[in-house]
Amino acid sequence: MRRSLDFTSLTVAVVWDRYRVRIGINGVSMAPVLIRENLSGLSLGNLQRQARKKCLFVDNDLLLLQYRREMLQVYLQEWWEQRDKATF
Repeated sequence: MRRSLDFTSLTVAVVWDRYRVRIGINGVSMAPVLIRENLSGLSLGNLQRQARKKCLFVDNDLLLLQYRREMLQVYLQEWWEQRDKATF
């Protein structure tokens, strides 16, 4: 048993296939956030806007809230750039 609790500052998990994407975001909102979208017609900007809208950012961490907001956008962009390299 630990003497203290560990909280994530930001966690982004992505699962996708050729048609759909599911993105789980944790550590920035009071509860985990799930985004489900069809990849057809989805843009990075739209995805980032959805994440900002759905995440009710709370200042409950040693890392600055603004930093975690920015890093969420970076993580989504990194996945977006890597997704085309995946093979199914």
